[in-house]
Amino acid sequence: MTDDGRSDAKILTAARLDPTEFAHLVTRHYRRVYRLIVRRIGVDDAEDVVQETFLTAFRILNRFDTDKESALPWLYGIATNAVGDWMRQQKRHQRIYLALAPDPPSDSHESAVVRRVDAARTGALFNKILSRMPERDREPFLLHALTDLSYPEIGEALGAPSGTIGSRIARVRRQVRELIPDFEQISEWMDPELEGDQDD
Repeated sequence: MTDDGRSDAKILTAARLDPTEFAHLVTRHYRRVYRLIVRRIGVDDAEDVVQETFLTAFRILNRFDTDKESALPWLYGIATNAVGDWMRQQKRHQRIYLALAPDPPSDSHESAVVRRVDAARTGALFNKILSRMPERDREPFLLHALTDLSYPEIGEALGAPSGTIGSRIARVRRQVRELIPDFEQISEWMDPELEGDQDD
């Protein structure tokens, strides 16, 4: 099914009368939702969680605010909840995939190996740190790191004010910097834009 150019709001409005219209939304946003979920839990179970995300969206499509043009923040919020449900059901440690900076082409083989080992160690420690953080801080940070949503859109996805989202992301960044001082040197996750902390 091809994208017909309508806004998400118009598609979801139409889907309330004709459920087959919802397929247009799936076609438009499936890949983005899939990428987010894969980076949270890996590929093995991602397909099931993506399907659960869109099934949930279909079941609650009447809750979507049609004053919003894009449904992506709404879908990311549903996906975040679906991932949380999956993690609780599986009773496993979180498997968060880090997009660490690649080795420069000029590196020797030996230095490249050292960098990869350091990145793996840092990634494992980072995962452990995140797994021990409150979910209310962790989820905004992960949406910020893994998607192109703005802070207001993350707030929309998670049901929190934009200022609160910024505060929580800043708190995570500060804690990570304190526990892994060299993290920013090998990772592209840290956003220099946000240094302040407006406590919520």
